[in-house]
Amino acid sequence: MKKALFFLLTLVLCVVYAFSLASCGGTEPDIEGISYTLSKDGKHYIISRVGKVEGGIVEIPETYNGLPVKEIGKDAFKSDNIKKITLPNTITELPQSAFIGCSSVESITLPNGIKSIPKGAFSSCHKLQDLKIPDSVEFVSTNAFDGCEKLVEVIDNIKYVDIWAIGFDRLADQSTNLTFRDGTVGVSDGFSSYDNG
Repeated sequence: MKKALFFLLTLVLCVVYAFSLASCGGTEPDIEGISYTLSKDGKHYIISRVGKVEGGIVEIPETYNGLPVKEIGKDAFKSDNIKKITLPNTITELPQSAFIGCSSVESITLPNGIKSIPKGAFSSCHKLQDLKIPDSVEFVSTNAFDGCEKLVEVIDNIKYVDIWAIGFDRLADQSTNLTFRDGTVGVSDGFSSYDNG
């Protein structure tokens, strides 16, 4: 009788815990170094934190617990042990400063379908060398690539590049390796690396 009661009590506690996560949008435990938070409407998950991952490789799945992974939480990738990030196509928008402080990342694959690279998205990603930007991106915002000294990229079909997209210091000393061309129709005054050829 005592064993049955203990089992029943344990089961009830597990159900209550799961329900509290779902109803409060609580953060669920790390799965392979990644924590997720259920959205307030309970329809998708948000990447809330990426901790220590094996080999520094982060591959975010399209779904978690049967629901799509659609958002990146604030400072989710703020870590010095991540080397490679691959995001699923279920993510359609990057938050401001999405990868700021991800100081060891060398490679990032962005999802197809995102329309813009927001302010400070890759700021201070000093080791970033390989950034796969989908054709869907049309706008690059302020300081998006500030501090990306190792990034060498030719970016096609961007409609507009905002002022200081690579940061004031790099613009001033002409040290950027980024080139925007083939379809770029608007480049803010002062942007130094624009090739329309």
